[in-house]
Amino acid sequence: MNPTYDPIKEVVKPRRIRLVNRLTSPSIDTALVLEPFTGERKLVRSGEPVPGACVGRYRHAYVVDLRMYSLTLSVEDLPASDPSFTFSVDVIFNCRVVDPIAVVNSGIRDIVAAVRPSLTGLMLDIAQDHDISQFKAFATALRRELDRSTVASGFELSAYVVRPRSVSEFYDATRGIRVDRVKRAAAREVVDGGHAEIIAQVIAKRDGDPSALVAARTESEHRDKDRLLDMVRIASEEDADPVEGRAVRSRVVGALLGDSEPARAPEGVRPSRRKYLTDKYTGAERAAVESAKPEPGDRRPPADRDVPSATTGSAGVTPPGPRPSRLRGSGLRRDEAKGES
Repeated sequence: MNPTYDPIKEVVKPRRIRLVNRLTSPSIDTALVLEPFTGERKLVRSGEPVPGACVGRYRHAYVVDLRMYSLTLSVEDLPASDPSFTFSVDVIFNCRVVDPIAVVNSGIRDIVAAVRPSLTGLMLDIAQDHDISQFKAFATALRRELDRSTVASGFELSAYVVRPRSVSEFYDATRGIRVDRVKRAAAREVVDGGHAEIIAQVIAKRDGDPSALVAARTESEHRDKDRLLDMVRIASEEDADPVEGRAVRSRVVGALLGDSEPARAPEGVRPSRRKYLTDKYTGAERAAVESAKPEPGDRRPPADRDVPSATTGSAGVTPPGPRPSRLRGSGLRRDEAKGES
């Protein structure tokens, strides 16, 4: 890709008599334009004979380049529909000479400089109809107008490509937003995948090396054990509540042995002794305690206690008369009981 080129490769001022250095037919990629002293310029293409090659009177002989070149036109500060934003673009196009005589008549020696005014004016008109966020639409409209326009006489311009020359602050911000959105979506999938997915993500980021993850996990386990031991030490102090101390030791032992922890009181609520004693019995012990309770309406004493009945004394003998009562004053006095005995 070239920034520009000169379509006229060589300008020769031939002598009047050219027995040695006579004019020859041009090569396949060039054309010869002869300018006589009087009359119009003559075109000689490759393989054609040169008129008056030895004695023809010509003021100048122009060797015109017919090859195709890929050129670049850079334009900055094209105001968009919002003038606070501007487009900066590179227009890439192919160029070749199709009319050598017209090129010589125009005197163009720098093709990019020759087409810059007309192309820039066309870009300004189209850029003002588009917002800075509509670069694709701007580039499409510009290519369509360039394909239909005739920029320079004697040249054929084709295969236009419009691309941004520099990235503005707007595009930097837009790119940052989209990149953050993609990262958040990927991170959300990892989080939704659970603990195993997070571990796999960490290992994948480290090229399959799990050593850092294992070291972090080991360090975390050591910190947890140290924290549990601190809890036991605090609960074992002299001024610690015994109920809370036993609850803490139970949780610590359960955590160390891998057992499930007992139910904890809500945050900021101190567990009562009754709750602790109730939670102490589990499984078969609680079932045995529940079965030993009397049913509602049943006032019979438990079977393991020997309570005298209303008709039988402690020795199994029915006492005569009514049952003594200390509340009614009908009970035997101690001295009377001793006298009778």
